[in-house]
Amino acid sequence: MAALRRVVLLAWKDLVVEARSKELLGAMFVFALLVVVIFSFGLDPARSEVRPLFPGILWVAVFFAGVLGLNRSFTKELEDHALWGMMLVPMDRSTVFYAKALSNLLLLLFTEAIVLPLFFVLLGQTLPGGLHLFLAAILLGSVGFTLAGTLLGALAAGTRSGEMLLPVLLFPILVPVVLGVVQITQGLLLNLDPTGWRHWFQLLAAYDLIFLVLPLLLFEQVIEL
Repeated sequence: MAALRRVVLLAWKDLVVEARSKELLGAMFVFALLVVVIFSFGLDPARSEVRPLFPGILWVAVFFAGVLGLNRSFTKELEDHALWGMMLVPMDRSTVFYAKALSNLLLLLFTEAIVLPLFFVLLGQTLPGGLHLFLAAILLGSVGFTLAGTLLGALAAGTRSGEMLLPVLLFPILVPVVLGVVQITQGLLLNLDPTGWRHWFQLLAAYDLIFLVLPLLLFEQVIEL
């Protein structure tokens, strides 16, 4: 419980700083909104060809917007050596990782709550059913994205070209997450047979579990590189 309290307090600190500056949230929201507007003008929602492409467009836009937040997750702590101050606190160093991952997850979910409805409205798409399954896919995909992204963000932050390096490292590792959420969204959107896409929930849950445990073993080594 003490470790959980530290995670919540550190995450709350990041959210308070972001609420005052609005740097990350503003960049993520504007980027995702621009993608929505560009695709709404570039694609005709009335055409049947757009519907199968919609899930890929949706999640690529969300995850690229999320990378903007991940890039600043650790770099702003390194500017005044604040990260090393936190490393000196007598606590497990993985606590810092989980706090960063939690704050990144909440920022991403907030962005998705605003942008995803706009995607559906502007591109004229509707879910025939299974809203709870779509919300579960959003949560599992967002958790996997932020856990993997925060770990690699810590690795890339110490390099000179961290902002360019992070997407190169992250997106190959995110292939299971992208495939999972796209397949689930496509199955719900096109009202496909659930036996063809429900197994992706198991893959997303396994991915999240792996990257939930992995930082306990690797984060201290990653942050010291």
